[in-house]
Amino acid sequence: MAQWSGGFSGNTHATRVAEAEAALRHAITVLQAKQPGEDPTKAANTVHKLAQRVLSSRLRMLKARLSTMQDAKAQDAVPSASQELTDLRRRLALAQTQGVKEVLDEFSASGLLKGD
Repeated sequence: MAQWSGGFSGNTHATRVAEAEAALRHAITVLQAKQPGEDPTKAANTVHKLAQRVLSSRLRMLKARLSTMQDAKAQDAVPSASQELTDLRRRLALAQTQGVKEVLDEFSASGLLKGD
């Protein structure tokens, strides 16, 4: 039987989100401790790209969970999945409408990017 080479390695959507959030926190810390003479635009662009990565990872995680729950409900394996499906759909819609700005606000980085 063929096995996925990364199987059981711990690489999941959730770990990808956690790693992206950790990278964003670190970049924000570096941006806050910027040294004189450094280009703040470059650091701000990096923080913005990492916020996009966090958002993308979160969306992928929610979509994967939603797909799994829909498959389970279709097979009637989880009869009480209706509430969980509704919650996942709501969270996915909210994440899609909020966008990168809300991720930056969540990590208290929006003021850093404006130069405040």
